[in-house]
Amino acid sequence: MSIPGFLYGTFDGNDLAIMQAAFDRITAETWFTSQADQREKFARLIVGMYARGLVIPDRLESVCRALARKQFSRDPLSALSGKRILLVEDEYLIARDAEEQLRELGVEVVGPVANVGDALRIVDTDEEPLDGALLDIAVNGQTVYPVAAFLAMRQIPFAFVTGYEQRQVPAFYRSIPTFRKPCDWGMMASAVSST
Repeated sequence: MSIPGFLYGTFDGNDLAIMQAAFDRITAETWFTSQADQREKFARLIVGMYARGLVIPDRLESVCRALARKQFSRDPLSALSGKRILLVEDEYLIARDAEEQLRELGVEVVGPVANVGDALRIVDTDEEPLDGALLDIAVNGQTVYPVAAFLAMRQIPFAFVTGYEQRQVPAFYRSIPTFRKPCDWGMMASAVSST
């Protein structure tokens, strides 16, 4: 299956190639449904998001992957079960809500951690490997970018969770999935555990 043929003439070849590549890579995942009608629905979702300018081309695949995990997975709950996700969040109520949502999905939550120093220690010394991390950008007056750099060095996928606008994220990190609060914590965990 491919991006619908009627789009030829509506989009240029580069746009079609971007959408087709995202579709092909995501639908090739083992968790993605094999039902033809759902695959077509997903193709239309990609086209709709791209056509309305809801996401920039560089982020299309990561955003669509997160949505696909939630809407088109064979078993969305089992995909996260047993994953170890580091949660860095300093606001108590948000951290509690995130931890509760993630545990309901079977995630083993590491934290929540409310400061950069503790997060760095966990990434550096934790005996069991992390499957991913969800990082609030501003934690107790510090930015979490040192933790992000450490995770990147160790090839541990992560996403940012923030109240900031995307343009306030340094250019170096703009390819990282970034979610605005309030958010669906399960969708975010899916985004990092599927990379």
